Parts: sequence; structure tokens; C-alpha cells
Amino acid sequence: KTIIEVESGHVTQLAVSPDGKSLFGTNVNSLVHVWNTKTRGSILEFKDHVEWARSVACSPDGEFIVSGSGGLMRTGKTDIGSDHAVRVWRSNGKVIGRLEGHTEPVVGVAISPDSTFIASSSDDSGIRVWNSESLDQVGLLIGHEGKVLDVEFSKSHLFSGGDDGILRAWDLESMECVRTGTAHKNRIWSLAVSPDLSLVATSSDDKLVVVRDVETFELVARLQHPNSVQSVAFYDDELIVSGCKDGAVRVWDIQTGSLVELLGNHDANVLSVISIPNSTLVASSDNDGKVKFWDISTIPEDRPVAKGGIQFFGDRKIVTPVMSFAPCTIEAWIAPNTDSYRQFIVGSDIPGKFGIGIGNREGHPMAETIRGGFHVEMEKLPLNELSHLSAVFSETQTRLYLNGKQIGSGPPTKLPDQETPFVIGNVGLDHKNLFFTGRVKSVRISKGERYDEDFIPAEDFTSNKGEAVLIYDSSSFQNDQIIDLSGNGHNGTWN
Repeated sequence: KTIIEVESGHVTQLAVSPDGKSLFGTNVNSLVHVWNTKTRGSILEFKDHVEWARSVACSPDGEFIVSGSGGLMRTGKTDIGSDHAVRVWRSNGKVIGRLEGHTEPVVGVAISPDSTFIASSSDDSGIRVWNSESLDQVGLLIGHEGKVLDVEFSKSHLFSGGDDGILRAWDLESMECVRTGTAHKNRIWSLAVSPDLSLVATSSDDKLVVVRDVETFELVARLQHPNSVQSVAFYDDELIVSGCKDGAVRVWDIQTGSLVELLGNHDANVLSVISIPNSTLVASSDNDGKVKFWDISTIPEDRPVAKGGIQFFGDRKIVTPVMSFAPCTIEAWIAPNTDSYRQFIVGSDIPGKFGIGIGNREGHPMAETIRGGFHVEMEKLPLNELSHLSAVFSETQTRLYLNGKQIGSGPPTKLPDQETPFVIGNVGLDHKNLFFTGRVKSVRISKGERYDEDFIPAEDFTSNKGEAVLIYDSSSFQNDQIIDLSGNGHNGTWN
């Protein structure tokens, strides 16, 4: 990677020219910086803003650049200031227009795919749309509660998101809101539209990137992160890049919802990410004033990803009617997509008391028992690849297996003092955290000790060799109901 450093910090947003040769970045020093993406050297500084330059976009035809500003940094706090105009620039840094109307900082700007429209969003809750040739305002869009933090165009719509966590779609002919979706539990920081204009992605304080169909808002993917996600960008129509408050830049497979690559880390909050056209590069910026370039070509096209089953996004679980019991055997084919915190795959637990279950403790296989728990630091669960994880909970010991090999043992379990159901995607019915993120291909819960030595895991679970109480696999997931294939009728429901 190569690092560009801006002295005054806070490179708030990045944009790139359509030929991929020039990178633009806004900064608290009121400048729009321009860098050469090949040499990483400074080309130019656009000077006209008198306050914090916050947002920037380059037209798809390469003819002009727009930027928004407003606010002053005062001992760690932001004053709303008075420079709330959108600037329109030629590539040589000459201002060709100042678009007035917003009453608070302009935090988002975008240009339509045909370069006809400019859109700006503001802390004043409004969105303004301008004709890029006449620079006349042609729309004032009101509907959000709180700040509107970003806007992006598709072919026929403008998308917006902000403090209220709602994704809105605005028709460019009527300038009316035609669709809304509650995309997130917290504010939406960033929006992106895929190169083929079919998908829209949003990133949020709720640690998620959500990808939806632009026409229907149907959910395509939900990508769970360990912290607030302040930036998102499409690398192409298959991969998406995110920048997180933990400093990490991640690449995700949209189809599978799997984490493909952790490109690297900033030492500060990542504020913006962008793909560089005609290259294999991604650029990212942070609030310490650093811009980093990452080469994505190291990601193999035939990368191993887990398909089939169901994707868990770290915010929901399947509740089964099977109550906790022992001795038992729990097993699952899984593909976690993160190793950054403790999470459970299958479990039966009451908060504040020990339960039983299998999980992933920062990438290491883990078993929980009613008398205690353990994890195996010498073993790792590979990300985005299917592994068979199982545990036998007996009255004498608990045995943990990875891909059929016993990797550890721990204290025995016992019958619980009170019953609570097994859940999938967490450790218990009433837990508010410890959710699993990744793909679950299949789960089997059996009475007794199914395994007492190393074994070859079955690719498809059946009821033979021991009494299976519950079996879910890829064919079980039918809309909101999960069908039990063991013949016991223990169908599950989402919670």
C-alpha cells in the first residue's frame, strides 16, 4: 500500500475521475485535494471553500467536479458555520458555480449517471437537486428527520439516507419520494450504487452494510461488522468494500455475504472508501488525514466461499421447540465470516447461568457446558469456508471435534435446572448479543454420544447411528419456517 498524508487531518470523502487517473479528497482545511493515482503525488488543490470541505463527486463524463462544505472544527467540536454552498469546478480548479440554498453543512453530493443532475444533502434535513448545465435548482426534497448524510443516483432515482436510518428513493421526474425502507436501526452514514445500477448499499452505526435491489428494495445481503461502518463502495458488481470505525478496510462477496479479504487497517476511523477505475486499486481515507491505496488483485477469482444453507447477519436466530437436555451431540456445517468476537452457532442457555452450545471464540472452536466452557486456541475456524464443528456433551466430559478430529475436551455437563430451547445463530433464547455471523449449511442435534472417536463427517445429515432429535439443512429454509428433516416435527421459527 501507499500512504498519502494530509497535515490537518480528516479526509472526509474521496471521489475519482472516470479514467481513474485523479483522486479527489475533501478536508477540514477547506481544500479539495487532487492526487495522481499512479504516482500518489499532489496535482492540485481546489481553493474556494472557506470552511470544512466535506463532500465531493466527479461527473461520469469527467467534465466537472462538485463539492460541499460547512462547519468549523473548534477544540474537537463542530460549529455549523456559514459556508453552505455547493461548488462546481472544472478539472483545473476553476469555480464555475456556487449553488446556494442549504442552511447547514453540505455533507453529501452526487452526480447522475448521465451528468445531468447534481444532488446535495445537508445537516438541515433537506436534499436539493440542480441542473448541471444551467445550475438552476430543480428540486427540493423533504422527508427525512434529522441530518441527510449521503445521496447517490441510479438511472432514474436518487437515494438518500441519514440520521433516521431510513433509505429513501426519489423519482427524478416528479421529485417525489416513491419508496422507503427501514434499512438500519441507527443512522446511515454512506450510500453506494453498483456499476450496473441494479443495487444500492447503505452503511450504518448499527455495524451493518445492507445491500438492496434498487427497484424493489428487496434484501440482497447484510454484512456484519464489529463496529460502526462509515463508508461503503462497490468494487464491481460482485464485490463490495467497506470502511469501519475499527480502522479496517474489508472486501465482501455480495452473492454469499461472505468476507473475502481484510485489506488492512488504518490507525483511525475510516471515513471513505472508493474503487479506482481501470485498475485493481481501492483507496481509503481516515480522520487522521491519511489516504491509503490497496491492491485487490491478490484476491483470487476462484476464491473459496460457502454456498447453500442460510446466511446469519449477527442480529437474528432460529428458535427450535427442542428443550435443552443431556447427554447430547450438537454438530453443524458452518462458514463464519468474522473472527473478531465471541459468537455461538447452536446453543441452549439462560442468561446469567451456564448453558450448552458450540461456537466461535475469536476464530477458535468453542464449547459451552452447564458446568463451564472451553475453547481451543491451537485450532482456527477458516473464514468463509465450510467446516464441521461438533461437540459431545456427556456426564463424564465434553469432547470438541473439528472436521471429525477431536481437538479438545473439557468439563462434563449435567441436566439443566430449568428448560430452555435450543436456538441456532446464538446461545440462548433471551440473549441480546453473542450472535453468529456467517453461513450455516446444516445442523443436527442428537440424543446421546454420537461420537467417541475421530470420524469422517457426513456431508448430509441423516437420522441413522443414534437418534437425531432435529436436522436442518439447506432444504429446510422455507421462507419464515425452518423444516425439521429428522421426522420429529421440530420445525423452527425466526426470532
